[in-house]
Amino acid sequence: MDSATKHRIETMLPLLNEKQRRLYLAAEAQSLGYGGLKAIHDLTGTSMTTIIKGQKELKTNPKPDNRHWDKTILGWFVL
Repeated sequence: MDSATKHRIETMLPLLNEKQRRLYLAAEAQSLGYGGLKAIHDLTGTSMTTIIKGQKELKTNPKPDNRHWDKTILGWFVL
């Protein structure tokens, strides 16, 4: 893993919630190819089970839900 990838991951992780973190790390592991899962685990300390769960989620639901809960109007809206 190159230093730019390490820096990107270390910069992004504090900004993400649990689900976003899982999906982001899964995508990074996939982009690294063979050994990516272990490399992400070693860098972040995130369990490999969690990263694998994120990879499964990316495969089963590749498109993000474009609906967001807007508490100001108390209803759903589509972006």
